[in-house]
Amino acid sequence: MHDAHKSNLEKGMLFATASQTGDEIRGHIRGSGRFYIAVLEGEIVGVGAVRFQNIDMWFHRGFCADTISVGVKQAYKGLGISKMLYRKLEEAAFEKCDIVIMNTAERNEIMINSRLHDGWIPVDYLSHAGINFYSIMLAKWKYNCPYSSTHCATMFHLRKVRMKLIRDENGNDRLLTTILKRIVSNCPR
Repeated sequence: MHDAHKSNLEKGMLFATASQTGDEIRGHIRGSGRFYIAVLEGEIVGVGAVRFQNIDMWFHRGFCADTISVGVKQAYKGLGISKMLYRKLEEAAFEKCDIVIMNTAERNEIMINSRLHDGWIPVDYLSHAGINFYSIMLAKWKYNCPYSSTHCATMFHLRKVRMKLIRDENGNDRLLTTILKRIVSNCPR
């Protein structure tokens, strides 16, 4: 994964998985997922994993698949390897559930545009500790999204405004969040 994240590091984006080994990534799938390796002429050129979990979010409550740690070595980018890995991950996901999600950096325009072109829909806007950027969560349904495109766009943008108000791109609470937490902790119960 180190080489796959090289261009992200050059753009100033620090992914939490950038320094992880294949064994560490396999540990994230917790036995219930799948780990794929793309091999070209005997060389590992890409990896991807899908794990299964329950989520409770506005767009889905219940069992879903989550694609994680998809990466392709620099020298092999642009050859469709990432697209092939995502296709395999989607197939594995849709064998077990009706929805698959993924997170990517807001600045990762190539990935976002590629996923949007393949039918993924932005559903959430996040900030995590350990990475230095905002993330966009995208979802793809096995059949059709149960919500209108207007509803999804509205919810996504509301989530984006909310996140920018409460957290910075490093996952740290903003002043507004600190003040609100103090107010809530001082409220009588």
